[in-house]
Amino acid sequence: MLACPGGQAVRGSGPALRALRTLAQPCPARHRRGRDPDIFTKKMKGKSMKLREQLHHRSLPPYPSDGDHPMSDHSTTPTAEPASVATATALIADYTAAHTEFQKLQISILRKAKPILFGALKAAGINRVTVSFDGSGDSGQIESIEAYRAENQPIDLPAEPIPYPFATMEERYEPCSETPSGQRCAGYEVQEIEKSSLIQNIIKEIFWDFIGAKHDGWEDGEGGYGECVFDTEIETIRLEMNARYTETNYFEHEM
Repeated sequence: MLACPGGQAVRGSGPALRALRTLAQPCPARHRRGRDPDIFTKKMKGKSMKLREQLHHRSLPPYPSDGDHPMSDHSTTPTAEPASVATATALIADYTAAHTEFQKLQISILRKAKPILFGALKAAGINRVTVSFDGSGDSGQIESIEAYRAENQPIDLPAEPIPYPFATMEERYEPCSETPSGQRCAGYEVQEIEKSSLIQNIIKEIFWDFIGAKHDGWEDGEGGYGECVFDTEIETIRLEMNARYTETNYFEHEM
């Protein structure tokens, strides 16, 4: 639970809580990285539609003073929104807009960068790369990445890095006297960069972007599993997703 400067008690986790936390704690200047530590891409789960709901349900009004105890008047409500929550609301709106722009940039980059990846795989004599994944209970991971020759024989991925474009989503900062560091997050900046990276890391990045766009939250609850296949012969990336679910059978009996 976090107490922000405006007096709100905020429970839970996620982008909405993180936005409020930036008002109470310093934001260290850093790149927001992806799941792979060698990649600069910002990995934000695309749950932008839920951000305002999270803020609404997790932001509690300041506790009344002794003269306004809730037992004496259940209709008592704050007359003005605390400045900290108003700032957090603006920050979340900025995040939502930036994340939409970030997703569009990812799609644009993938279209022009696929030939780069497939060209490198073909040059290494690789016919197919299979990414196996599994997850549940809000945790998902890549189980294995396996490459094969045309005759279905295993082969190692190249160890030499290649230049590859990535989308980044970085925090912007502004002076703030309320934080120990003297600054706080003031929004987000989306841009395209080029970085030399191992083919294995590029494949990981593409997989996380792909499954995040098609099955955001796939690892929640019962989760799911499957494979993402990179076919160099026809230059396609195919995602095979199996979503788990719980089935119940209802019975009712009387005597």
